[in-house]
Amino acid sequence: MLEYALHGDSNTLRHVDSVENGLKCNCVCSGCGDRLVAKNNGTSGTRHHFAHDSKDENSNCLMTQLHLVAQHFFLESQPLYLPPASFEYKGQTLSQCEVSTNVRGGNLEVRLDRYIADVLLETELGDIVIEIFVTHENEAEKTTYYQHNKIPSIEFDLSAYLNRNIDEVLSDLKAKKVPYKWLYEWCREQLIDKHEQFLEREAERIKKKRVRSAKDSARKFIKGNYILLPSLTQKFECQIDKYTYREEVTIYSRSEQRVDSVSQVKLTEEYLLLKAIRGNSHIWVAFLLKDCLPDDVVDLNGSVVIRTPATSENNRAIWKWLKYPKLMLKIERSQQSFLKESNNKAKKARTTKDAVRQAKTNSELYLLSKDNLFKRDYSRWSKWMTLNQLFQPSPARKHPKLPHALNYIRSYPCLWAFDTWHILALSLLAEIVDRKPKDTKIFYHHLFKELVELTGLHKEFSDIEQRIAPHAVDTDSKSLVLRSEIIEEALRPYANVGVIYRLQGGFKRIGSLMEAIDLDSSYM
Repeated sequence: MLEYALHGDSNTLRHVDSVENGLKCNCVCSGCGDRLVAKNNGTSGTRHHFAHDSKDENSNCLMTQLHLVAQHFFLESQPLYLPPASFEYKGQTLSQCEVSTNVRGGNLEVRLDRYIADVLLETELGDIVIEIFVTHENEAEKTTYYQHNKIPSIEFDLSAYLNRNIDEVLSDLKAKKVPYKWLYEWCREQLIDKHEQFLEREAERIKKKRVRSAKDSARKFIKGNYILLPSLTQKFECQIDKYTYREEVTIYSRSEQRVDSVSQVKLTEEYLLLKAIRGNSHIWVAFLLKDCLPDDVVDLNGSVVIRTPATSENNRAIWKWLKYPKLMLKIERSQQSFLKESNNKAKKARTTKDAVRQAKTNSELYLLSKDNLFKRDYSRWSKWMTLNQLFQPSPARKHPKLPHALNYIRSYPCLWAFDTWHILALSLLAEIVDRKPKDTKIFYHHLFKELVELTGLHKEFSDIEQRIAPHAVDTDSKSLVLRSEIIEEALRPYANVGVIYRLQGGFKRIGSLMEAIDLDSSYM
């Protein structure tokens, strides 16, 4: 319902309780222009309001009332409270807390170029535009105009109050609860100027720090007749049979090198340059003072090492090679070696399919030999159980039963490589792992070697392994031919009972694997 309207003579906003009753109020609806009837003498408990004389009240009437009430709220504010403002500038968030300012004057519906500002206030902080959002946000072009012309402006969002009592919006405006957004912050220029001054001071501080650091390091090199040569790595890549081979090779390892002499050649705003001499050769050492590479340094002949400055307080300066003519031969040899190795891997990739097929055949034969392996290895396993106090012979039971923890997985084709009864192989594996410390990473490929020492290796495994390129093995076959994957699969029963925790390339031991196969334990 309407509680505010425009007075017909003065065109001022009036509350229903401030005018005469009925048509004598001389008020009109700001939304549709219809005459209004002031209903402000009632005693029935109905809230005082304006009623239309000849038209029906509609949403536009309520929208216009809300807009006008908000406009007049800001027009009559004294002081005016400006909410917090913040914005991003050069990677930093610049912020201003809430402030209050005295209002010297103001007007509604003020033309600014081809746009109309809802409220324009003259304050001690300068002119500030207030925009009221009821049904439509401020149009983008208007916002751009404010920003390009640096006109402080803020938009308050009253869209949630359209169907609520007008007293609620006034209460929330006073309590500073109404959502808002700055179109152009009143303090933007001041905050930017202040931040630019800070950046200038910071740049000067960093400059002095970089020069001091460069001089200190140069002094040590000159006095000690040595220089620091950084690591150099090269990434090689080639494609063979539609597969891309990659490798990163260390060409030179970081080291301090003794020289005959070190002298300072030049100090500019951009760099400090040293020349180190050993025998008939020399190397340039450039300490960069700015975040760019000077042309003078790029044009140096011979070997050049540079130190780039730290980019922040938490980072350190970085040493790197710029030119390394004496290492080019080693790089070429490393590349040739990489290409040769890649071709060897490609050859293996072509034979991988047949090798995997042979491994699958051997794993199937291994599973078919289960009974024979049992007859051959059970006695050894029984003695192992007794020796490790996992079984105690008695008149009622002279030999141990097969532990459920190892036998509920019916087949272990991955164990063909050890040519050993699966229960014995898994038990020996448990013994090996239990000798390792808890909560320390254990690598699968190390365990493979240790288990082979106890079981032996299938006579064909090495030949198959030599004909395989790991990248060419399909996922389902990896646990048959790749050492790490074989052990990872073999450890599955121990992972299932929670005594190991799997990691990439290895695992951690949490509990005892041998306890998991204890016949007196809950795993039976």
